Amino acid sequence: MRSARWKELLAFLLILGLALGLRFYRLSAQSLWNDEGTSVALAQRDLATITQNAAHDIHPPFYYYLLHFWVRLWGTSEVAVRALSALLGTLLVAGLYGWLRSLWSPEEALLAAFLVAVAPFQVYYSQEARMYILMSLLGLCSTWALSALLRTEKKRAGLGLWAAYFFSSLLAIYSHYLSFFLLIAQGVALVLWVALRREALHPWRLLGAWVGVQVLLLLSYLPWLRLSWASLRSWPAVSEPLHLWHFGAQAVRTLSFGVASKGLPWVRWLTWGQALLVILGLCLPRERRVARPGWGLVMIAAYLLVPLGVLYLLSLSRPMFKSKFLLLVSPAFLALQARGVFSLAFLRGALAWQRWVAWGMALVLVIGLCLGDALALQRLYFDPSCFRDDYRGIVAYIEATAGPQDAILINAPSQIETVDYYYHGPLAQYPLPRQRPMDPQRTEAELKEIVARHPRIYAIFWATRESDPQGFVEGWLDRHCFKAMDSWFGNVRLVVYAVPRAPAQEIAHPLDVVLGDKIRLRGYTLLTPRPRSGEIVQLTLFWEALAPIAKRYKVFVHLVDARGNIVGQRDSEPGGGGRLTTTWKPGETLADNYGVLIRPGTPPGQHTLVVGMYGLEDGQRLPIVWAGKQVGDALQLTPLMVLPAKAPPPLAALDLRAKDDVSWGGLRLLGHNAHRLGFAHQPTAPLHPGDVLELVLFWRKEGPALCPYALEAVLQDREGRVLARWPIQVVGGSYPPSDWREGEVVRDIHKLPLPAELKPGSYRLFLQAMGQKELLERLTIHP
Repeated sequence: MRSARWKELLAFLLILGLALGLRFYRLSAQSLWNDEGTSVALAQRDLATITQNAAHDIHPPFYYYLLHFWVRLWGTSEVAVRALSALLGTLLVAGLYGWLRSLWSPEEALLAAFLVAVAPFQVYYSQEARMYILMSLLGLCSTWALSALLRTEKKRAGLGLWAAYFFSSLLAIYSHYLSFFLLIAQGVALVLWVALRREALHPWRLLGAWVGVQVLLLLSYLPWLRLSWASLRSWPAVSEPLHLWHFGAQAVRTLSFGVASKGLPWVRWLTWGQALLVILGLCLPRERRVARPGWGLVMIAAYLLVPLGVLYLLSLSRPMFKSKFLLLVSPAFLALQARGVFSLAFLRGALAWQRWVAWGMALVLVIGLCLGDALALQRLYFDPSCFRDDYRGIVAYIEATAGPQDAILINAPSQIETVDYYYHGPLAQYPLPRQRPMDPQRTEAELKEIVARHPRIYAIFWATRESDPQGFVEGWLDRHCFKAMDSWFGNVRLVVYAVPRAPAQEIAHPLDVVLGDKIRLRGYTLLTPRPRSGEIVQLTLFWEALAPIAKRYKVFVHLVDARGNIVGQRDSEPGGGGRLTTTWKPGETLADNYGVLIRPGTPPGQHTLVVGMYGLEDGQRLPIVWAGKQVGDALQLTPLMVLPAKAPPPLAALDLRAKDDVSWGGLRLLGHNAHRLGFAHQPTAPLHPGDVLELVLFWRKEGPALCPYALEAVLQDREGRVLARWPIQVVGGSYPPSDWREGEVVRDIHKLPLPAELKPGSYRLFLQAMGQKELLERLTIHP
């Protein structure tokens, strides 16, 4: 018996260590997102201010109080502020084990703890500086305390348990409003317990005591409700309406794999497998029973199902579904999943006499669950599509590219706390609009002042549906400035605008070019005929509709170097999306601004602007007719000279995805990109035999030593056989390294046609010169 206890303790400690490791692993790998930045900012204020600010931000204040004292001890680094959640998530593993150990067998309790330890949904929110994992932990503690109350027959023990139940419940509802759903679930379970446990001493007295505690909880919560009631009533719906089937499917998928469930084909099948185990845990009997399993199962069933039911019913009138809200019931979901494994493995019948077969079956089921969790965890840790909003990356780009007179515009204003967490520079910051609902006249007046003061504006857009539902700020900037970049950093957009010294009012270069049969390009004005590498080309196109236009079209503006490489690009619907072609009136002239960012590191030399239009839905370019002749589907405008950058760009300003550190003579390779030609925006697009691989090399000159004018790219298979060779001349010879300044950074583009006879499989791409060979990429060729 003592040996079994030691083994159980050892298993529990190993599971706890695993939980701790998974929650602290890569804890600072991702940026804080907006809500985390809010948490950190609030936590650094005094308790009275925290209370007032939290009331306006809708969330109850207990988590912020806790984080307030935590950051006083450990600071406000990303690791420090998230470590609190990581520890709370680990405590949840221990708490679930302790609770289930009193209800079910040790094996079931250990398995449930293990499943929580490795659950991607739990790990994700245990690495976030928000209150959701605290809500889940306190909800579990509240339910554990009530469960213990139902088992005790001693009045003195009951008083202590009632105190534990009251305070854990109180802290839970002061952590998040959803905790009230769990109190409802406990009430349902308690009524069922009273109905099923007639032999218990004074069951109605216990039910009455529980009602009394609920009244006391409500009275304790009234001060907070009074403070936050106005915010609660005015808070908008947070989701789209969901039908019952979609609600259930999304809930199971989220509880199984969390945010890692998006866009993966295998998730559907694994999700239904996990749901089946939960159902079996609810319905199937176990061969080996422990004391009083029935009412414990009722408690856990209510723990899972009642909050989900309440959430769905309330969402019928005011949609309020968010995946993170399901964290409240996640412990019950995983507990029933663990019970389902043993219920299925130890079914009565043919397997009952072969215990090793039953244990083997349980092991197979657990391995299956672990494989799904491992795939999901790998995505959480390493797949950018699962990452949080990257404010750190946004600020790094701004710091790398902004001039001393530029500005940061923050829309919605609440982001300023997260931006300030990362940005400590001198640039002016403007949170717009200043109030809700927005005052258009006041906002426009401030926008005019901003563009009058600053040559470039970095606009950060997030949650504009709430702060600026009509898109007033972005639309105004699109009409009066030159949008040069519009990039997503998670769910946050960074838009870069160049402010013209003088707006283009007249056509400097008249044209009479017809696109399709309904659109005329009357001409253009180029405000920056001699831009530098890394600067923004400012181009105004003047359009005219010849007839009503039924389709939406996008305009593309490419800056092309002498070798045909695109070194700057801007694709957008006219007016930055504010003047759709379907709204054009025949005969009306539209001035349409485009900013084209010349990618930092672009070599100097002669370049050409190329413009055209394509359908928004089908991507088909419109044919172009000039002087009665069709000239293709892209129109070349006046050439322009790109001058060298005044200073080398920092690494954060470059769009390199793979860092290198190798020298050939006086050139150092800083990094590279490799993707299918035309898919720079989608670097993971699959490669096929016969495709063209675009290889972008980033060089820095470090001295006068001999520089390699010619290199060679080599493609090898797994056995080391050379399948293709491509001679590579740095910048195609158009800008030889001998002309570079020391320290100059150059972006070097090459097109490598893959052999049509390549077989699907894995290959390696090397770069070699002067007797030196460097592995660049491991390529996967698809059929």
